[in-house]
Order: sequence, then structure tokens, then C-alpha cells
Amino acid sequence: MENNKLHIDEVILAQFLLGETTAHQTEQVMQWLLESAQNQKMLDQLETLWAESGKLTPTPVAVDVQQAWDLVSEKVDSYSQHQNAKIIPIVKTNWFRMISGAAAVLIVGLAIFRIVFGPLFPAQTRTLVSTDTMIKTFLPDGSVVALNSNSQISFPEKFDKKNRAVILEGEGFFKVQPNPKQPFVIQAGGAFVKVLGTSFSVKAHRGSDVEIAVATGLVELYRIDSITGDTASVQLASGQKGILPHASGIPKLLDQPMAPDDLFWADQTLIFKKTKLSTVFEVLTKHYQVLVKVSNPGVLDCLYTASFTGNSIDEILSLIAITYKFEMVHYDTMYELKGNGCLDE
Repeated sequence: MENNKLHIDEVILAQFLLGETTAHQTEQVMQWLLESAQNQKMLDQLETLWAESGKLTPTPVAVDVQQAWDLVSEKVDSYSQHQNAKIIPIVKTNWFRMISGAAAVLIVGLAIFRIVFGPLFPAQTRTLVSTDTMIKTFLPDGSVVALNSNSQISFPEKFDKKNRAVILEGEGFFKVQPNPKQPFVIQAGGAFVKVLGTSFSVKAHRGSDVEIAVATGLVELYRIDSITGDTASVQLASGQKGILPHASGIPKLLDQPMAPDDLFWADQTLIFKKTKLSTVFEVLTKHYQVLVKVSNPGVLDCLYTASFTGNSIDEILSLIAITYKFEMVHYDTMYELKGNGCLDE
């Protein structure tokens, strides 16, 4: 496939559909798509035809790669004749012969997602890349995403009516606007994350496990089998973590709950749920570079439940002091809490 401004070959497009392009290659493909509506139309048409050739509707089946490609070619010819549109011919080059059957089937697996949720890459698409620092942005629906360093997200200028689909590589924290009629779907590596309205983080670095941590609401972590079309999924509630292992590709709920500071990098959120004060003070020391002392070591076993977002260390320790009726003394970067806390109860 050729373009007067950019040359994007079939290998790059195949890798792009599989989510295997580098950040630079992704940027090139996105630029190519924006150069003309015809380029986007070609990509959408190819993916749809790949899906049709596998006869994915109504029931997904295993794909004969050679037969599938022949059917795609026939459909492209037929489309060109009936639509009287100028379509750049599709030539079966050596790249396709070199791609394994498994890789071709993965393309069809992605097409399943495209059929169910619509095109992932509308003509007007933005890609936001963070390098050394965390950055935040609003999405078209008013949802907020914070990208950790060395991460990127792609999303349309306007979401589709049926869903709100984005693609993430790296780590992002999302606060999603509720809309039951328009699910929010994140493609992250080989995993999909579906929500209606919640806040959570997704970590999906290339070649690594996909990890989910849910702050509020309910999240579904799932994967679509590229051969059968079957879906394996797990639901995660507030305070829970899930993982899609890179090796097995089977999503599962993790036994350990969220750490209090799993989301601190995004918006300085700390979530304590029946957490020992000893752990609370360790977390505060780690992120605020202060030393917290107590007059009675027994209070370190007291359990504390509270959430903080963007609060100063003075505010946090003052609330803890009020909760347990401590007397708080502040010396520069050191705080001392005097009293028996929960031991008096």
C-alpha cells in the first residue's frame, strides 16, 4: 500500500493491527491515517473483510489463512466494482506468506473486537505520549486519564455512540464518567478492560503482564481468544487487583488487595482499609520524606481506615491524631504522636 506522502507497508499495518508497533511506527501509521479519509477507509475495509473471510458472524471459527486471503481479495474486487470508488489494489506480497497462521488469526481476533465495539481508530485520532514525567488529559467524554512516565494512549477526537474505546501502552490511571449506555473499553496489550464508570489503574508495558488496580466501582478484565472467539474474564471490585499474565493469557483475580499507595503516582491518592498504623506511617514516610514517632509502640497495631487525595502531610497526620485522640508535636520533618490511641478503647 502506498501513499504520496508516507509509505506504510503491509508489515507495519499488520503489526499495527496486532498492537505490536513501536511508538514511532504507531505515530507514522496514525499520521498516514490522518492524511486522507481513503487511508482510513482502506484500513477499516481490510479489517472488516478479514473478519468476514473468517465467517466470524454469527459464530467465530478457525481460519484457513490462504482461503481467507483469497476471499478478502475477491471481496475487495467486488467492492471496487460496485462502489465505483478508487481503491488502491491489494497485492499479496511475500510479507503475508512469511506471517504465521497464528499471527493471521490474531488479526481476525482483533477484528472480532472491531465488529463488537466498532472501529478503534476513527479518522480523527489523538495519541498522547508521556516520556519522563506524568501527564494528565481529559478524554472526549470528560473522563480523565493520568499517564505515568514512558506511556502512551490513543483515542478518537469523538467517541463512537456505542462505546468509548481507547488503546493504552504503559501505565494509566482512569477516572471514567458514568454512562451505562456507552461502555468505556481499554485495549492494553492482549487484554481488554471494560467499565461503566469508575476509577482504576492499568499497567500494560510491552511484553509484560497486564495489571489492574480498582479504586472505585466495578471493572471487567477480559481477553478474546484469537482462534475461537471465546472470552475469558474476571470482575474486579473496589480495592481489588487483577492480572492478565503475558504467558498464559488467562485473566485472574489476585489474592493480595491493593497497596495503600498503588495510585499515589497518579493523583496522590492513598487508600487505607483496616491498615495497621505501622504501615500507614511507613507509607507516609516513603512519599512525604518525614519521620513519624509514637510515644506508645502499642498503637502501631491500631487499624486505620481512610482515603486521601492530594492532602498535605500535616492534614493527614492531623486527621489521624483527631481520630485516635493523639497529641501531635511537629519538629521540622519529624512528627511525634503522644497517647494510647485504640488501646484506650
